[in-house]
Amino acid sequence: MLVYKAVLFLVICLIGTCKRFPSYMNKCYRNDNTTKTCLIEAVYKLKANFKRGIPEFGLPPMNPLILPQVSLENNDSFNAVFRNVEIFYLDELIIQDIDFNLNKNEFETKLIFPKLRIKSNYHIKGHILFFQLDGNGPADGNFTNVEVETKLQGRRYQKKGREYIKFFKMEVKEHVSKADFKFDGLFKDNLELTRQMNEIVNENIDELLLELQPAIHVAIEQTVLGLIARIFEKFSIQELFLD
Repeated sequence: MLVYKAVLFLVICLIGTCKRFPSYMNKCYRNDNTTKTCLIEAVYKLKANFKRGIPEFGLPPMNPLILPQVSLENNDSFNAVFRNVEIFYLDELIIQDIDFNLNKNEFETKLIFPKLRIKSNYHIKGHILFFQLDGNGPADGNFTNVEVETKLQGRRYQKKGREYIKFFKMEVKEHVSKADFKFDGLFKDNLELTRQMNEIVNENIDELLLELQPAIHVAIEQTVLGLIARIFEKFSIQELFLD
Protein backbone atom coordinates (compact mmCIF):
# COMPACT_ATOMS: atom_id res chain seq x y z
CA MET A 1 0.00 0.00 0.00
CA LEU A 2 2.46 2.62 1.19
CA VAL A 3 5.06 1.36 -1.25
CA TYR A 4 3.51 3.16 -4.22
CA LYS A 5 3.33 6.48 -2.48
CA ALA A 6 6.84 6.17 -1.16
CA VAL A 7 8.29 5.11 -4.51
CA LEU A 8 6.56 7.82 -6.43
CA PHE A 9 7.93 10.39 -3.99
CA LEU A 10 11.18 9.74 -5.91
CA VAL A 11 9.73 11.20 -9.09
CA ILE A 12 10.79 14.64 -7.84
CA CYS A 13 14.39 13.42 -8.02
CA LEU A 14 14.01 12.74 -11.71
CA ILE A 15 12.83 16.18 -12.71
CA GLY A 16 13.84 18.50 -9.89
CA THR A 17 16.91 20.68 -9.81
CA CYS A 18 17.97 24.00 -8.33
CA LYS A 19 19.78 27.22 -9.07
CA ARG A 20 22.87 26.01 -7.26
CA PHE A 21 23.81 22.61 -8.56
CA PRO A 22 25.86 20.05 -6.63
CA SER A 23 29.36 19.63 -8.01
CA TYR A 24 28.57 16.11 -9.26
CA MET A 25 25.53 17.18 -11.32
CA ASN A 26 25.18 18.50 -14.85
CA LYS A 27 22.16 20.22 -16.36
CA CYS A 28 20.49 18.49 -19.30
CA TYR A 29 19.63 20.07 -22.64
CA ARG A 30 15.94 20.30 -23.41
CA ASN A 31 14.42 18.49 -26.42
CA ASP A 32 17.82 17.17 -27.45
CA ASN A 33 18.78 13.67 -28.61
CA THR A 34 20.93 13.43 -25.47
CA THR A 35 18.18 14.48 -23.03
CA LYS A 36 17.00 10.98 -22.09
CA THR A 37 20.53 9.66 -21.55
CA CYS A 38 21.43 12.77 -19.56
CA LEU A 39 18.38 12.44 -17.30
CA ILE A 40 19.09 8.77 -16.61
CA GLU A 41 22.71 9.55 -15.74
CA ALA A 42 21.55 12.39 -13.49
CA VAL A 43 19.20 10.12 -11.56
CA TYR A 44 21.92 7.55 -10.95
CA LYS A 45 24.20 10.30 -9.65
CA LEU A 46 21.42 11.45 -7.35
CA LYS A 47 20.80 7.89 -6.22
CA ALA A 48 24.36 7.61 -4.92
CA ASN A 49 23.51 10.41 -2.46
CA PHE A 50 20.09 9.20 -1.30
CA LYS A 51 21.44 7.99 2.04
CA ARG A 52 22.74 11.40 3.16
CA GLY A 53 20.01 13.37 1.42
CA ILE A 54 20.33 16.10 -1.20
CA PRO A 55 19.85 19.46 0.55
CA GLU A 56 20.54 21.36 -2.69
CA PHE A 57 17.28 19.93 -3.99
CA GLY A 58 15.48 20.02 -0.66
CA LEU A 59 15.47 16.20 -0.46
CA PRO A 60 15.83 14.55 2.96
CA PRO A 61 17.88 11.38 3.62
CA MET A 62 16.19 8.60 1.70
CA ASN A 63 17.59 5.35 3.09
CA PRO A 64 15.49 5.22 5.06
CA LEU A 65 13.07 7.85 3.83
CA ILE A 66 11.00 9.02 6.81
CA LEU A 67 7.44 10.28 6.34
CA PRO A 68 5.52 11.64 9.35
CA GLN A 69 2.15 10.31 8.17
CA VAL A 70 0.47 8.57 5.24
CA SER A 71 -3.31 8.15 5.01
CA LEU A 72 -5.46 5.84 2.87
CA GLU A 73 -9.23 6.14 2.51
CA ASN A 74 -11.63 4.10 0.39
CA ASN A 75 -15.02 5.84 0.45
CA ASP A 76 -16.55 5.46 3.93
CA SER A 77 -15.72 1.76 4.21
CA PHE A 78 -12.03 1.91 5.04
CA ASN A 79 -9.56 4.26 6.68
CA ALA A 80 -5.91 3.67 7.50
CA VAL A 81 -3.35 6.06 8.99
CA PHE A 82 0.35 5.15 9.07
CA ARG A 83 2.65 7.27 11.26
CA ASN A 84 6.45 7.42 11.61
CA VAL A 85 6.84 5.68 8.27
CA GLU A 86 10.33 4.40 7.36
CA ILE A 87 11.06 3.22 3.79
CA PHE A 88 14.25 1.26 3.13
CA TYR A 89 16.20 0.37 -0.06
CA LEU A 90 14.93 3.21 -2.26
CA ASP A 91 18.53 3.73 -3.36
CA GLU A 92 18.50 0.37 -5.16
CA LEU A 93 16.11 1.56 -7.88
CA ILE A 94 16.68 0.53 -11.50
CA ILE A 95 15.63 2.92 -14.26
CA GLN A 96 13.90 1.27 -17.21
CA ASP A 97 12.94 4.44 -19.02
CA ILE A 98 12.59 8.22 -18.66
CA ASP A 99 10.89 10.54 -21.12
CA PHE A 100 10.49 14.28 -20.55
CA ASN A 101 8.69 15.95 -23.48
CA LEU A 102 8.90 19.68 -22.83
CA ASN A 103 6.92 20.49 -25.97
CA LYS A 104 3.92 18.59 -24.55
CA ASN A 105 4.78 19.29 -20.89
CA GLU A 106 4.77 15.54 -20.22
CA PHE A 107 7.04 13.50 -17.99
CA GLU A 108 7.07 9.69 -17.91
CA THR A 109 9.10 7.18 -15.89
CA LYS A 110 9.43 3.41 -15.62
CA LEU A 111 11.19 2.22 -12.47
CA ILE A 112 11.93 -1.09 -10.76
CA PHE A 113 12.77 -1.53 -7.09
CA PRO A 114 14.21 -5.02 -6.47
CA LYS A 115 13.19 -4.80 -2.82
CA LEU A 116 11.56 -2.39 -0.40
CA ARG A 117 10.80 -2.51 3.29
CA ILE A 118 8.30 -0.21 5.02
CA LYS A 119 7.92 0.05 8.80
CA SER A 120 5.36 2.22 10.58
CA ASN A 121 2.80 2.54 13.35
CA TYR A 122 -0.70 2.08 11.98
CA HIS A 123 -4.37 2.55 12.82
CA ILE A 124 -6.80 0.70 10.58
CA LYS A 125 -10.57 0.91 10.81
CA GLY A 126 -13.07 -0.38 8.31
CA HIS A 127 -14.16 -3.24 6.10
CA ILE A 128 -11.58 -5.14 4.07
CA LEU A 129 -11.37 -8.71 2.71
CA PHE A 130 -14.79 -9.50 4.22
CA PHE A 131 -13.60 -8.49 7.70
CA GLN A 132 -14.37 -5.52 9.91
CA LEU A 133 -11.10 -4.27 11.42
CA ASP A 134 -10.30 -1.77 14.15
CA GLY A 135 -6.71 -2.12 15.30
CA ASN A 136 -3.45 -0.31 15.79
CA GLY A 137 0.20 -1.10 16.43
CA PRO A 138 3.51 -1.67 14.59
CA ALA A 139 3.39 -2.66 10.92
CA ASP A 140 6.13 -4.16 8.75
CA GLY A 141 5.92 -4.74 5.00
CA ASN A 142 8.42 -6.32 2.59
CA PHE A 143 8.09 -6.02 -1.18
CA THR A 144 9.94 -7.70 -4.06
CA ASN A 145 10.32 -6.41 -7.63
CA VAL A 146 8.12 -3.33 -7.46
CA GLU A 147 7.45 -1.96 -10.97
CA VAL A 148 6.07 1.56 -11.24
CA GLU A 149 5.11 3.62 -14.30
CA THR A 150 4.08 7.26 -14.01
CA LYS A 151 2.90 9.87 -16.49
CA LEU A 152 2.54 13.51 -15.47
CA GLN A 153 0.80 16.20 -17.52
CA GLY A 154 1.50 19.90 -17.06
CA ARG A 155 0.72 23.27 -18.57
CA ARG A 156 2.87 26.37 -19.18
CA TYR A 157 2.40 29.77 -17.59
CA GLN A 158 4.37 33.02 -17.46
CA LYS A 159 5.82 34.69 -14.37
CA LYS A 160 8.14 37.69 -14.42
CA GLY A 161 9.00 37.10 -18.08
CA ARG A 162 9.92 33.43 -17.60
CA GLU A 163 8.12 30.20 -18.46
CA TYR A 164 7.07 27.76 -15.75
CA ILE A 165 5.29 24.38 -15.74
CA LYS A 166 2.44 23.45 -13.42
CA PHE A 167 1.75 19.72 -13.24
CA PHE A 168 -1.93 19.02 -12.61
CA LYS A 169 -2.56 15.41 -13.64
CA MET A 170 -0.83 12.10 -13.03
CA GLU A 171 -1.45 8.53 -14.20
CA VAL A 172 0.00 5.61 -12.25
CA LYS A 173 0.51 1.92 -13.03
CA GLU A 174 2.17 -0.47 -10.63
CA HIS A 175 2.90 -4.14 -10.10
CA VAL A 176 4.38 -5.94 -7.10
CA SER A 177 5.75 -9.44 -7.70
CA LYS A 178 5.65 -10.37 -4.04
CA ALA A 179 4.52 -8.67 -0.84
CA ASP A 180 4.35 -9.69 2.80
CA PHE A 181 2.75 -7.74 5.65
CA LYS A 182 2.76 -8.09 9.41
CA PHE A 183 0.33 -6.02 11.49
CA ASP A 184 0.59 -6.33 15.26
CA GLY A 185 -2.53 -5.49 17.26
CA LEU A 186 -5.19 -6.08 14.61
CA PHE A 187 -7.35 -7.58 17.34
CA LYS A 188 -6.57 -6.15 20.75
CA ASP A 189 -5.65 -8.70 23.42
CA ASN A 190 -6.07 -11.58 20.96
CA LEU A 191 -2.69 -12.65 19.59
CA GLU A 192 -4.02 -15.78 17.93
CA LEU A 193 -6.73 -13.95 15.99
CA THR A 194 -4.18 -11.29 14.96
CA ARG A 195 -1.85 -14.05 13.71
CA GLN A 196 -4.64 -15.68 11.72
CA MET A 197 -5.68 -12.36 10.21
CA ASN A 198 -2.11 -11.67 9.09
CA GLU A 199 -2.09 -15.06 7.37
CA ILE A 200 -5.34 -14.22 5.58
CA VAL A 201 -4.01 -10.82 4.49
CA ASN A 202 -0.86 -12.35 2.99
CA GLU A 203 -2.74 -15.21 1.34
CA ASN A 204 -4.98 -12.64 -0.37
CA ILE A 205 -2.42 -9.89 -0.94
CA ASP A 206 -3.29 -9.36 -4.63
CA GLU A 207 -6.97 -8.88 -3.81
CA LEU A 208 -6.07 -6.53 -0.97
CA LEU A 209 -3.90 -4.30 -3.18
CA LEU A 210 -6.56 -4.29 -5.89
CA GLU A 211 -9.29 -3.34 -3.41
CA LEU A 212 -7.20 -0.44 -2.09
CA GLN A 213 -5.93 0.71 -5.49
CA PRO A 214 -8.29 3.73 -5.86
CA ALA A 215 -7.28 5.03 -2.41
CA ILE A 216 -3.60 4.39 -3.13
CA HIS A 217 -3.75 6.35 -6.39
CA VAL A 218 -5.45 9.35 -4.78
CA ALA A 219 -2.79 9.45 -2.04
CA ILE A 220 -0.01 9.20 -4.64
CA GLU A 221 -1.41 11.99 -6.81
CA GLN A 222 -1.94 14.40 -3.93
CA THR A 223 1.52 13.82 -2.48
CA VAL A 224 3.66 13.66 -5.62
CA LEU A 225 1.95 16.51 -7.44
CA GLY A 226 2.33 18.64 -4.32
CA LEU A 227 6.06 17.91 -4.09
CA ILE A 228 6.68 18.55 -7.77
CA ALA A 229 4.67 21.77 -7.64
CA ARG A 230 7.09 23.19 -5.05
CA ILE A 231 10.02 22.79 -7.44
CA PHE A 232 8.35 23.99 -10.62
CA GLU A 233 6.69 26.95 -8.94
CA LYS A 234 10.12 28.12 -7.77
CA PHE A 235 12.28 27.39 -10.82
CA SER A 236 11.54 28.29 -14.42
CA ILE A 237 12.18 26.06 -17.43
CA GLN A 238 15.14 28.27 -18.31
CA GLU A 239 16.66 27.58 -14.88
CA LEU A 240 16.01 23.85 -14.98
CA PHE A 241 17.35 23.04 -18.47
CA LEU A 242 19.99 24.21 -20.91
CA ASP A 243 18.88 25.58 -24.29
